[in-house]
Amino acid sequence: MMQRQQVEKQAFGFFIFALMAFGLMQILVFITKGAASQEVFEVFSAPQTYTEALVNSGNSLRIMLFLDVFFMIGYGGGLSLTAYANAPRNPVFGWVTGIGIAGLLLLDLSENLIMLHALDLAQLGGTLDAAQIGWQVGISGAKWLIAALSVVALTFILPQNTLFERLLVWSARIALPIGTGLFVTGAFDARLLGGLFILVGMGGGFGLLALTIWQRRAL
Repeated sequence: MMQRQQVEKQAFGFFIFALMAFGLMQILVFITKGAASQEVFEVFSAPQTYTEALVNSGNSLRIMLFLDVFFMIGYGGGLSLTAYANAPRNPVFGWVTGIGIAGLLLLDLSENLIMLHALDLAQLGGTLDAAQIGWQVGISGAKWLIAALSVVALTFILPQNTLFERLLVWSARIALPIGTGLFVTGAFDARLLGGLFILVGMGGGFGLLALTIWQRRAL
């Protein structure tokens, strides 16, 4: 028990770190009126339009990708440690969660590096072709799908003893698959709604994870 509490205490610190980075990222999007948003470049558009959007993003997108490194450290550490601490409840889902988080981090890092390469090319006067954009969008889509799978798997090893714990589990099981599906597929012309589900789900989810750890007196 003490070992689990100690691991969750470390996870709590990572989640607070992730929330701080996430907050700074949203402030940057607001200040730049959306120019710094990565999500714009995670869906397919005509090469000329896509390239122009990269050029117009200027250095704001570079700052966003810089902040995203800290966000990855925060959510990667927090989710990994939470999965490790709770895996004995269901080892199969514990392994699925751990492997999913590793894949998620790899895809997120790859997405950022590809996006930086595209940004360099666009700012040097080049134009991305459809194949390059398709590769970027494919990596982004896989990232969101693996993220949803990993978090849903995590809910099957988390305790559900309190109201907040049950709220965390069921909101993740419902909101993340719906939001991810809408954003990745663009079904029902609701891609924007899907992105909003993901945005609220990430911020609220990490906040609830930190809160439920605190409730269990892991600190």
